[in-house]
Amino acid sequence: MLVLLGSAGSARADYLFTFNYASSGPSLTASIANQSTNIANYMDSIIGCSGCVQVSDKVAVAQQYNADGNVVGPNGVSLTLGNSEGATNNAVTPFAYSNDNYISNMATNPNGSGDSQLSQGITITLSKGYSFTGTFSFDYQIFPDITCQVLNASSCGGAAVGGYYPNQPDLSFSASGGSPTVSQTFWGITPGTGDGNSVKSPDSSHELAPQYIGTSGNFTLTGVTSLSFQDWPAAIGVDNLKLVTTTTPEPRGYAFILGGLMLALFAGTKLRNTLAKSSN
Repeated sequence: MLVLLGSAGSARADYLFTFNYASSGPSLTASIANQSTNIANYMDSIIGCSGCVQVSDKVAVAQQYNADGNVVGPNGVSLTLGNSEGATNNAVTPFAYSNDNYISNMATNPNGSGDSQLSQGITITLSKGYSFTGTFSFDYQIFPDITCQVLNASSCGGAAVGGYYPNQPDLSFSASGGSPTVSQTFWGITPGTGDGNSVKSPDSSHELAPQYIGTSGNFTLTGVTSLSFQDWPAAIGVDNLKLVTTTTPEPRGYAFILGGLMLALFAGTKLRNTLAKSSN
């Protein structure tokens, strides 16, 4: 009985970072420098720690960016992380509203104007003994860039290497600090060639600028303390960072106490029965 009550089963905890805690606010003011801290504080609150998350400088909470109208979507309405949730391709119907936050290295004003590239990417670091262990996934977007309008050598910076051009938009994800390091690069592609059938954008009836919106799939992380999302040459966004972790906690003290009480009760009952038989 003590063994059954004292053993603890597995416990599952899901951590989902949606970044939907505040409006993006005017991004071309001094307050943009504080968004990294705000993002870190938000992630602290989800984890339940204080100061265990650090976010690299110059990261924005975004909503309205659409690469100057070059992002494709159904009926020519740009499909972005700001107006979709869990989109697996560019043909998903956008929300009826556009107020979904995500984090990005590109800042815009709330109305989508005033684009400003802040950095080359996003790095999230854990400290104070915390780490990412479990199954990890995220939504992402690789935004198009005017330096690479068509996938060829003249448009995208020279001859392709390994099938990809030097200035082809991409998102490089890595998870380090654990064992082993996880690394994968996602690439922007020409609309209509593998990421849904949307080819219209607000700027063009047949957009050719490489781009991508989708979900990462699952990565297995063990003891990871740093997540990195880097781009070249322009803008990326990530949203809905999800970690599903399964842990087996130590046997709980109250289980042993309860087991002991039940054992004592069982022994007492047996003793009373024995005494009753003796008296008879």
